[in-house]
Amino acid sequence: MNAEHIQAKDLLKTSGILMGAPDDTLAETLEKLTRTHDAVFIFDEHKKFLGIINPYYTIFKSNYPGTTKVQNCLFHPPILSLATYIWDIAKLMVESKIYFLPVFDNSTFAGIVSINRILRTIKTDPKLLRQLQLVLKKPMITIQQHATLTEAYTLMRDKQVSRLPVVNMHEHLVGIVSRYDIQRAIAEPKEKPRFLSRVGEKEKFLEQSLDGYFRKVVVTATPDETIASILDKIITNTIGSIVVIDKNRKAVGIVSNHDILRALNALRPKHEPKLDLHVAKEFTEQTQLEQMIGQFISKVNKFTPVQQIRVVLEALKNPVGKVRKYSINLQLMIKGDGRKVIAKVTEYDWKQATHEAIDKVRKQLQR
Repeated sequence: MNAEHIQAKDLLKTSGILMGAPDDTLAETLEKLTRTHDAVFIFDEHKKFLGIINPYYTIFKSNYPGTTKVQNCLFHPPILSLATYIWDIAKLMVESKIYFLPVFDNSTFAGIVSINRILRTIKTDPKLLRQLQLVLKKPMITIQQHATLTEAYTLMRDKQVSRLPVVNMHEHLVGIVSRYDIQRAIAEPKEKPRFLSRVGEKEKFLEQSLDGYFRKVVVTATPDETIASILDKIITNTIGSIVVIDKNRKAVGIVSNHDILRALNALRPKHEPKLDLHVAKEFTEQTQLEQMIGQFISKVNKFTPVQQIRVVLEALKNPVGKVRKYSINLQLMIKGDGRKVIAKVTEYDWKQATHEAIDKVRKQLQR
């Protein structure tokens, strides 16, 4: 299948989905997960989807106690449709920091799209493999194995990273530690099953040496390793990143799922003339919108040369935060005389709003 045509329906996962109930505790729900960007999908007794539990939002961003009922700490992720394109899925995963997103067929839960489905798709698509550009982050951020948990956590926070290669005094790789590893260590029951709730207990615990809490087994790659091989290792080992090392076992880079998703989003089809597009953060159909605008402009260009197109799509929400209507502002700048043609429409359906805006612009150009 052509990569440009891959949609959520082609990546759909309908079985083996991690699920939970609103009365479950946060601690028992998080036990089902192994990575920061994983998710447990929460449903009520009527099988209605309520939201997700994810370590990034419930631990790192909010720090809920482990005894909290999940119904009180749900995160509401972007909702994909069956027609959401792979570029938009990658973009939404990067922005939301959730690598497992729900898919709905109208108002019915249809399944999810997972990071592994995307990685496998890339791996089996020769064109995507050729085009994907992964750039190693520099300088490489590492931490000494005898540093404290506090030092590791602070370094991750300050450098905006979720994992650190652990090195010895010779800068040789000896392990890797993630924010999730540290938080799980903090959350481990000591005398009775509970999260550490007292500030003093937590601070004292964090002064311990990192040695003993980082993972000693690290999946690595060489600088000249192929993208296909890197993807295979990430998929096979169910990990979120892979450390790149030189011949002396010194860490020279790290490739994460985040990097792969960003590189995939960068491959989305380009448009001529230049399309200046701004969409609401929760909007999941950007590629479809681009296609609709692109088809219209290709027709217009036969008679009226267009220099630039600006499209702004806003999601208008009700008091509880649910999208109520979509507002689209469509502006064309005509090549040569610099004339602008503008149309703004608000409708319940974004496609209807787009069609009406296009129709308004078309009528103005025909005058």
